[in-house]
This record gives sequence, structure tokens and C-alpha cells, in this order.
Amino acid sequence: MSHGFSGRSMKNHSVLGQAAVCITDQMADLAAWDGSSCDPITRKTTLTCTMGPSDWDVETLVKMINQGLNIARFNFSHGDFESHSKCLANLKEALKQCPGKHVAVMLDTKGPEIRS
Repeated sequence: MSHGFSGRSMKNHSVLGQAAVCITDQMADLAAWDGSSCDPITRKTTLTCTMGPSDWDVETLVKMINQGLNIARFNFSHGDFESHSKCLANLKEALKQCPGKHVAVMLDTKGPEIRS
């Protein structure tokens, strides 16, 4: 399979320089990925997840952290302050259950927007 990029090509994977890119359109494939087998120090990919209602419970957040979540993104264009605050509190609780793991928090504040 060729993607028009230079580098090796494999079934469902393409290697661009030193970064391995997984090509999938199935969220179940990504959810089943065992990211814990990668060394987070040498891994060249940062996993960022936009927090949505399905990610707000502590159990799901613990699973995401153990799978290699690096950045939790909060999109303030959707939801309200209370829901984002609850999710952040749950993220802190989940991190207590994952000693030695760290997750950065990205706040995407609502700014000027043009809608047509």
C-alpha cells in the first residue's frame, strides 16, 4: 500500500522518517491499542484527547492514562464550566490511581469565531 510518502509502507501503517503513523478509521482499533507497551520517554507521538461526556468518569480516565494519554484537552466552545470542572476533578482523581503518570491539561478557550 502506498500513501505517496517517502519511507517504508506496511499494511495499515506508514513510516514517515522516524514517526510511525497508524492509519485507521475505527475508533475501536484505537481503543484496543496497547499504548502501555511503548516507552513514553522515547515515543515520538503525543496522545491528545479532547474530553467529552464519555470520558468524564474516573474509570475511563484511568484506562486512558494507562494507555498513554499525554494531554487532556478541554474545549470550552462546548459544555459549561461546571462540566469541565467536574471532568478536571475526575482527572485528578484518576491520576492518584496511576502513580508515576503525568497528564498535561490543555484549555481551548472560546475565542472569536466566524460562522456562515
